[in-house]
Amino acid sequence: MAKMSISLPDELKARLQAYAQEHSLSDSETVQQALEAFLDGSPVEPPTPPPGPSDWAAPIAQIQKYVAALAANHEQVRSAMQLISQMSAPQGVYIPCPPPVGPPPWPGPGF
Repeated sequence: MAKMSISLPDELKARLQAYAQEHSLSDSETVQQALEAFLDGSPVEPPTPPPGPSDWAAPIAQIQKYVAALAANHEQVRSAMQLISQMSAPQGVYIPCPPPVGPPPWPGPGF
């Protein structure tokens, strides 16, 4: 791929960078698409923007549910290890027990 150096007015450069960022493209990709469309005589169609925060609600809820289940499972294992540690202490055997995980960092039901 060939490299070029071009000069742009500051305002046009700012608009290019804003457009590229808004559409998750590099400056180079944005210029390439615009130049191809211009030279082909076709209108420039902006690419579909990446998913926004509103599209993330369901996957985030699913991850939160999974992490809460993992934490609950960890608490069960921790409780069992604590019991084993207490039972083995009189024999002089030390079995470390992991600390509690604590509540999840997000609002809502936890574990």
